[in-house]
Amino acid sequence: MKHKTYRICLLSLVIIAVIGGILYYTNENGNKSTKGEGTFVTKFVERMPFS
Repeated sequence: MKHKTYRICLLSLVIIAVIGGILYYTNENGNKSTKGEGTFVTKFVERMPFS
């Protein structure tokens, strides 16, 4: 009987964690309004031709 209880508790924790992660992800992506915001930076580098 204890194994069944542990499985139910672990499964419910996993489901809560997944739902919480999805809600967090959608909330954070909804707040980004401009294209310039973000962590990643694009840097353009000109390649010099080989001599």
